[in-house]
This record gives sequence, structure tokens and C-alpha cells, in this order.
Amino acid sequence: MTNEDSPKLARQYYTPRGIVPARVAEKQVQEAPINPATIQGNRLYPHHYRNSEAVGTSNFKPHEQRNDPDNRQFYEVPINSRINLAKPPARVDRIRVVETDLHSNDRGRVVKNELNDPGVFRGVVTGNRTTGENFGLVGVTYRPEDRPRALRRAPMEPLDREGRQFLRRFDDDAADPH
Repeated sequence: MTNEDSPKLARQYYTPRGIVPARVAEKQVQEAPINPATIQGNRLYPHHYRNSEAVGTSNFKPHEQRNDPDNRQFYEVPINSRINLAKPPARVDRIRVVETDLHSNDRGRVVKNELNDPGVFRGVVTGNRTTGENFGLVGVTYRPEDRPRALRRAPMEPLDREGRQFLRRFDDDAADPH
């Protein structure tokens, strides 16, 4: 299959922290249950995406809310991570401690329970404010290394070799029943 055969499936989101094929991001955000009745603040995922970054800029335009901004809401969903959506995510300071280099004397304390880390990639979806119907992926954002609290929108580009390898691994993992 070439990039011209299926333009939507043959695209990827590019970030300096890695790539995310569009097909993978779309599938992962569709699996996340959006229930507006249970969304309280930004503690659990999925939650409301405010779409406001530094100095009044925004990542997504109003027309990307699927033509009905009064009844539509952006929701933020972690993608490419092993987060348990039923539990609160780990705090940033705990995640940073895990990511720091380990002293050779600390090897015995390495084996611990895995943190509920949402990762650096987020899928932004449009959903109905009252029913929670998921209208699909609007785009992908990521946390830049220089500003870990900010979110930047990842641009789309044609699928490259790394993206095709990612898709092969994703399809292989999906075919495994265990």
C-alpha cells in the first residue's frame, strides 16, 4: 500500500519525542470511554482539554469541534502509554524521580510497582457534552522536553519507515490473544 492509496491511514503525527501513526492514535482514543457525568476536574483521564496554551495561543481552532461548538467539547486522552484510566495518574515529581539516572547502589530498589504514567502523548477528541459520544480524533499533542507542563500540537506528515514499523508492531500486538 502506498501513501496515495489511503491518505488517512498512511499519515503519522510527528514530534521530536517520537512518531504516532494516525491509525494507532485513532484506535486508542476510540477505546477510551468518555462519560461527562464522571468527569470532575483534570485529575482522571479522559478529561476536558482547555485548548489554551501560553500567551493566549491555542492548538485547535473552533471549527475543529465538529460544527457545533455549543454542544461539543474537547477531551484529552493519553495515547501510547500503559496508564490505567480508572486510577489517578502519578504526580510529575514521582515520574521525574523514576526517569533520573540510577546510582549503582540503588539497584535493589528498582523493582517496584509501575507508576500510572500518562506519558508524553495525548490524543484530543471531540465529544458531545451531554451524551459523551466520541466523534473521533482531532489531533495529537505532546509535552515538549524544554517545557514539560506545556502541550504542543503534533503536525501530520506522510508515513515514513519508522511509522510503518510501528504499525507492524501494533498489528502484531493486536493479533496476539494474550
